[in-house]
Amino acid sequence: MVQVQARCKGVLSSGLVAKAKQWNRFIILEEAGLSNVEMRVNDEESPVTMTSTSSATRKTEDHAPALSSTAADLQSQNALLRAEIDDLATQLRMRHDEKAAASEEEVKRIVNSMPMLVWSAHPNGMVDFSSEKWLDYTGMTAETALGAGWLAAFHPDDVELSLRRWLGLMASGAVESAEVEVRVRRYDGQYRWFLVSAYAFKNGSGVIQRWFGSNIDIHDRKLAEDEVRRSEMCLSSAQRIGNVGSFSWSGGEDTLRCSEEFYRILGLEVGTSVTFGRILERVHPDGRFQVMSLRNQRFAKPHEHENRLIMKDGSEKCVLVKISRRESVGGAFAYHGAIADITEKRKSEDALAQARADLAAVAHAASMGEMAASIAHEVSQPLLGILTNAELALRKLSSENLRIDEASQAIRRVIRDANRASDVIRRLRDLYSRRGSAHEVVDLNDALHEVLDLSRSELKRERIAVSREPSLRAIQVKGDRIQLQQVMLNLLRNAIESLASTPEANRTILIRTYETAGQVTLLLEDSGKGFTPEDSRKLFDSFFSTKPGGMGIGLSISRSIIEAHRGVLWARNNDLGGATFGFDLRAATHTLTAGSGS
Repeated sequence: MVQVQARCKGVLSSGLVAKAKQWNRFIILEEAGLSNVEMRVNDEESPVTMTSTSSATRKTEDHAPALSSTAADLQSQNALLRAEIDDLATQLRMRHDEKAAASEEEVKRIVNSMPMLVWSAHPNGMVDFSSEKWLDYTGMTAETALGAGWLAAFHPDDVELSLRRWLGLMASGAVESAEVEVRVRRYDGQYRWFLVSAYAFKNGSGVIQRWFGSNIDIHDRKLAEDEVRRSEMCLSSAQRIGNVGSFSWSGGEDTLRCSEEFYRILGLEVGTSVTFGRILERVHPDGRFQVMSLRNQRFAKPHEHENRLIMKDGSEKCVLVKISRRESVGGAFAYHGAIADITEKRKSEDALAQARADLAAVAHAASMGEMAASIAHEVSQPLLGILTNAELALRKLSSENLRIDEASQAIRRVIRDANRASDVIRRLRDLYSRRGSAHEVVDLNDALHEVLDLSRSELKRERIAVSREPSLRAIQVKGDRIQLQQVMLNLLRNAIESLASTPEANRTILIRTYETAGQVTLLLEDSGKGFTPEDSRKLFDSFFSTKPGGMGIGLSISRSIIEAHRGVLWARNNDLGGATFGFDLRAATHTLTAGSGS
């Protein structure tokens, strides 16, 4: 601020007036005459002092004025003073311009140092300034970016949106800021995403004086958001294809965060609030307690269980649920889980089990046909004994010399043979009857003995020597006795058939049973020709057989039965020829002494 001080050292002549007038920061001093005037003009930065003096004698009432200078001298002094004042005003104006220019340069430097692209516009929206970074990025000149020229840097697909938002902002007059995401062309022709923001600058009356704006590069963030959206879409599609939904909740909360597939599996409207209460409405009554126990359970390992859902139409769904717990910030626990709709899988497994049961029945029937000769021989022997002893008893009772003792012995032999035939028929009926699975403690040695009894005639006819190496104690497993005997019979018949091309003198089968570390093993070792490496990969496949006319279902069914008992059916070639087939099962939890009945 410029200060002007005037001090009169004499008396002003009549009619002289001193005036000081300030306009902006310049001083215009208009005077009509001065006498002994001293003037100091002080600038805040560089004070300047100017002095002008003249002599005059003011006429008073008591004395006449004595003039020491003429009017011409006074005008000359005034002109000189005005020139000095004009020179001072010029210096001040130049200093003001320099300071204004320096201030403008400082503003530009600050604007150009900002990381974003800065611009400004008139109240009507016409751009009047673009920062150097804006111009360097777009490759445009300051002149081409003026007015609405900046639209040339926007992607063609974004021009309409940008112009509509910008004109709408101008027309509203009330909105003070706005944002829009657009693609801006770089100097090399590449487009990148920017967040364009505009802010209104108003005066004290609320009237918009100018618009200021910035363009912030959000291309990397935009790409990351797009990638997240694509990942979410892929995850949603994968969940829909796999019938798997996801969910999560925080410890102590009752509301769950769920995926769309979760809603679909439970038959709920997408986007609605899901609480444990709503879930329990869908869960079968038998599984509700298990769901509630999981809410705040502190399980260290991932939890897994199956449950049933009751849908609105009364149908049931079978689901597999897996949940894990993780510690989050603040010591709270977050639970994350997945739910899979396994209804169709369970139906397929049931259908497969039924198909295997039907296939086993076919195998049973086939085995019965193949063993018809053995069955006839086993039954015909006791029947022939019954007939012979009955005729003998009849003769003894009909003779003149009645021999009651001999008749009684013959009748006892009849009863013995009848029981023998009955046992054969019972074992055959149990072996080939179609009944449900009944798990019990089974002594493998006893079960094997019955199978060998049924096959004795066939073994004798094929001239096969069978030797046994039973365990010194009872070999017991828990399972279905009849199904396990079916496996033994299939393995025995497989061994018999493999010896068909072996010389009669070398036809042998060794059967061993033993227990090791809680595992029970039964194996049959034959002296046949074994199997090829190519066949080893398909031995237990359905309908694969190395024998002409073979059905290829015996070993397949045997594997299904052993696996249902959580065991393993295996085969290997012997070092000296032939093959060994066997199975491993878990031993029963309790054992009986060797030789005791099952």
